[in-house]
Amino acid sequence: MPGAAADLAAGTDSATRSPQPSAPPPPGRTRVLIIDDNEALGELTKLIFEQLGQVVYTATTGAQGRRLLQQLQPDVVVCDVNLPDESGYDLLSKVRAKLGASHPPFVFLTGGPGIDTDSCRRLGAAAVLPKPYPMRELSKLVGMLHLHPHATAVPMQNAFLKLSM
Repeated sequence: MPGAAADLAAGTDSATRSPQPSAPPPPGRTRVLIIDDNEALGELTKLIFEQLGQVVYTATTGAQGRRLLQQLQPDVVVCDVNLPDESGYDLLSKVRAKLGASHPPFVFLTGGPGIDTDSCRRLGAAAVLPKPYPMRELSKLVGMLHLHPHATAVPMQNAFLKLSM
């Protein structure tokens, strides 16, 4: 995977936050990469995940996200659908083209109406959540995807999710 992951990094802008992983996180701690151009929302989500004991990194563009994904190899990616330089769909397509089935699970976040969850699943997304999303559901979903990375979330009534494997 290192060869494919090295090819994944693209773009010339630098990440607003470029963490240097010194060691893997302690056992049981999920590494989460949040890619969202809404910096306030990304930082709030990061703070909540950190309070839950997770290791969290953030990016605000697709290029930054690809670079951090290659550098950090997160367990789960939480990605906004509408990024300034590319769509979350395009980002996931590029990641899948380079890493195949070994890519981490992607959870798409969207503020827009009419998202086609079936298309997202065919693309390889594990789940789609509308903004504003219930943080409790997102944190539960991320934890389950860390344990079962090839599972997908099934939309349920009232926006609750259950995992199908």
